[in-house]
Amino acid sequence: MAAMAGVLLYSARTLAGPTAVVVVAVMLAAGLLLAPRATPAMLRRFFRAQPLDPVRAHALYAEVSSLAARAGLAQPPARALGGPQSGADGVLGRRAAGLGDRHLA
Repeated sequence: MAAMAGVLLYSARTLAGPTAVVVVAVMLAAGLLLAPRATPAMLRRFFRAQPLDPVRAHALYAEVSSLAARAGLAQPPARALGGPQSGADGVLGRRAAGLGDRHLA
């Protein structure tokens, strides 16, 4: 983690100068202080995650079930990010982008 922070600070100084180092350092410190406080429920609210309907997203549910079974884990709930319109339509409209079911998992 410290090495990644060092590379980020060095890149900020190289690309944008000494002022960027201060800004990036403050952002890194804030991230390190606040990240442990981000609970899964808070992140779901922040991203407006909505549960996906198993009937509408049956292929996604089947793929997630297969992956969970192979890993020996329980089936996690599938959620769409960004609200029911943007997230669910983005997942269910994947055929328009040429993505198969395995690309979603």
